[in-house]
Amino acid sequence: MWREPFLTSPWRKSLQARVEDQLENLQLVYRHIEGVPGDIVECGVWKGGSLSLLALLVKAEGNGRALWGFDAFGTAPDGGFSLLPGVPSLPMAPSRQEVIAAFKSRNWDMEDPKIHLVEGWFHETLPNAPLDSVALVHLDG
Repeated sequence: MWREPFLTSPWRKSLQARVEDQLENLQLVYRHIEGVPGDIVECGVWKGGSLSLLALLVKAEGNGRALWGFDAFGTAPDGGFSLLPGVPSLPMAPSRQEVIAAFKSRNWDMEDPKIHLVEGWFHETLPNAPLDSVALVHLDG
């Protein structure tokens, strides 16, 4: 069953509970693409949390899908930004190097030719990305 994160007050939940919710939601979506050829694309990487969960699913499936993360990396407006009125501002977006460091801390091989972090604005980078086919796009930006 789909669980809407915003309806469960994510700011009041522990980090572990939020990660478990996110993994469960991504697993539910991922089941629908089993056997569908194509890569996994995330638009909006921020700190790499969802992308690393998607990487776990790709690794578990073992079919050799590539994983693509598109983000502006560190170029959010000065002072951060707010998603909704009344919701606290999010801090400045991490740099590409910080996301790579976070992935390495989770024991991901960032030299793997199937993991791609593409820096820039979506409308500039997506049309030029060498994507042959896409099975799943996670819009998180």
